[in-house]
Amino acid sequence: MKPLVYIILLNWNNYELTEDCIKSLRKITYTNYKLVVVDNGSQHDVPRLKKLKKLYSILLIENEKNLGFAEGNNIGIRHALKSNANYVLLLNNDTVVEPRFLDILVGEAEKNQSTGIASPLIYYYDEPEKVWYGGATFNFWHGDAKHQHLNELDKGQFNSVRSTTYGSGAALLIKRKVLEEVGMLDAYFFIYYEETDLCVRASRKGYMIKFVPQAKVWHKVSASTKKASPFMIRQNIRNRFIFMRKNAKWYHWPSFLLFYFAEIGVLILYKLLRGDAVAAKAAVAGLLAGLKYRKEFSGKLPQTFLS
Repeated sequence: MKPLVYIILLNWNNYELTEDCIKSLRKITYTNYKLVVVDNGSQHDVPRLKKLKKLYSILLIENEKNLGFAEGNNIGIRHALKSNANYVLLLNNDTVVEPRFLDILVGEAEKNQSTGIASPLIYYYDEPEKVWYGGATFNFWHGDAKHQHLNELDKGQFNSVRSTTYGSGAALLIKRKVLEEVGMLDAYFFIYYEETDLCVRASRKGYMIKFVPQAKVWHKVSASTKKASPFMIRQNIRNRFIFMRKNAKWYHWPSFLLFYFAEIGVLILYKLLRGDAVAAKAAVAGLLAGLKYRKEFSGKLPQTFLS
């Protein structure tokens, strides 16, 4: 019997994307899985999602409000662990998958007890040979998280599994024992940096994070640069600082603070010169929110977690 995998799709006002993702998942070759759709307080999607529930025998969990990417997924993770899942797969609802991707991810995770988290090779949906995620790095001296091989064309250079700093939250396979020992996503992030934080915590407990390029997923994001919304600016600035507060060593801070404040200063000046006071204000708000953070999250599951 193959390990039981719970696939968690988080939906928020994007029914059409979720439906396409589910149709893609119906074609996968892995047989021992359960599909959980967590609706994060959508305004109009629930009635249509209930039709999908009947059609595809999925579990639908309805949140009363938008709990964010982190806690929204945690709702699904809690259900999965209570239901004896061996693995949890966090999958963005704006993805489609290659039929064998889950067989490959689970197969790689099963090879080594110390492999705790695995992510596939992720392409742009609209440019199906262009890479969006091909492994990742985090530079603690600058506080920079970056996807490797971003916007490269796949010309056969991805032929071997390797360790990486963090997996992508767009498609993240997590072993049960990692969640039990390390904890779930830190809900304080709300969105952005939560998967990076989870992977760093797992790494420091001795688990390997694997990039598995033989497993393939396509993500419906644009390869062309888009203007970041004020919310994105605020959250990225806020969460970058919070991530460092949680995970950086004391000797990283002098160089990090130099780069962090310099980059924010340049961003604010650039936005003001372009007449975008809203974005400049969002950058300041993100900085202040990050500075106010206290280490409230222990990284451990409560003792009553499975009760």
